[in-house]
Amino acid sequence: MTQKMNDDVDWRAALNALGTVTVNEARAFSEDLATFDADRLAEAKEFVAVANLLAFGAPEIEPSAGVWDKLCAVMETEPKSPAANAPAKETAPHQIAQLDSSALLTIRRDEGDYQQVSEGIFAKVLFENQRAGTTTYLVKFMPGAKTPLHRHTGLEECTVVEGDFQVDGKDLRAGDYHCAMPGSVHERPYSINGATVLIVAEGHYEVLAN
Repeated sequence: MTQKMNDDVDWRAALNALGTVTVNEARAFSEDLATFDADRLAEAKEFVAVANLLAFGAPEIEPSAGVWDKLCAVMETEPKSPAANAPAKETAPHQIAQLDSSALLTIRRDEGDYQQVSEGIFAKVLFENQRAGTTTYLVKFMPGAKTPLHRHTGLEECTVVEGDFQVDGKDLRAGDYHCAMPGSVHERPYSINGATVLIVAEGHYEVLAN
């Protein structure tokens, strides 16, 4: 699939030409350029060349005294959005629709809330990837807790973080990995002594029996 130049690409090309982007933003822009056809790629390169000329063609001028103070005064009068003032921890991980390509996300062990999804089983959503259509979350099993019998509508990947995870007739321990293909059925996975499992899954589950 090829991508055409648009206002967003124009703007990002200009910022890259000026060197005002982060390393991650520059890498993301380079990856996007790889999706262009030959004509659009040539157009993008011409735009960057023009942006360079416009940015650095003007003579340097020393700002007059007091410009910085005036700028700060204007910035102080600008209204602050609630999102800008809210502490980062107030944004629950499961409410993040999709991070910008240059953003970084860290969730501490004690951050976020576990929600009960079944008797003795609790889940905490870490990230919803709209582009891939997957959800990453931690699942805590209390000792003896079992999931309902269910079918997977999409791929599910599981990695045991701690404890024991009994699935597919196997006793999985910390560091063990298990993958369920779309359409597969899980025969009530459970934990004997309790477990924490990291799951990356696409689609939903079809509960067949409790």
